Amino acid sequence: MNLIGIIKRKEDNYLGIYVNALKKFNTNVLIIENYDDEQVILNKVRCCSGILFTGGTTWELVDEKILKYCLDNNVPFLGICLGMQMIGDYFSINHKPGVDKTIKTPTKIHYLKATYAHEVILKDGILSRMFGMNRILVNSYHNCCVNNTDDKIIKGYSADGVIEALEIPEHFFGIGVQWHPEKMINYDENSRKLISSFVDASDEYQYTKKKTR
Repeated sequence: MNLIGIIKRKEDNYLGIYVNALKKFNTNVLIIENYDDEQVILNKVRCCSGILFTGGTTWELVDEKILKYCLDNNVPFLGICLGMQMIGDYFSINHKPGVDKTIKTPTKIHYLKATYAHEVILKDGILSRMFGMNRILVNSYHNCCVNNTDDKIIKGYSADGVIEALEIPEHFFGIGVQWHPEKMINYDENSRKLISSFVDASDEYQYTKKKTR
């Protein structure tokens, strides 16, 4: 069975919800405190067959180092809310390590305690094929958004122009979403598909890794 690392942040970021969402798909999880000693963090990352970059309010420089490890080793990863913003900043023009380039959201539709807050319009890509559609409804719990990133990785927008989805080209599974699928998993089929696909990709990575040893 695979082992997915979940980033734990200094603040309370509802870690249990992420854990429970993954466990619905029969996977093991490893909590990675991103405020721990860097070598301890990276040693944990090397044990994982997938990384979940969680939401929250602040990401650390080590998050970028974990992302780089995933990119260099084709490790599947999923960034949610703040996790997606970190990925967007990493791929931004004139990227500066550890610098948060996000801006305030332009409208109030992005922080609503609602089952579905707004629509996301998807470009053709992994997510649109996964969901079988180019328009989906999502929840939303964020006040900041990606401002400046590589156009090639942008795969979804809200109606007011906020970047809502990222996909890393040619990576085994590298996706970021601005919404919270882990909170929708009990009532939304697209959220189940996303989490399930991430777990499946981690399983496949683990299987491939064992075969090449």
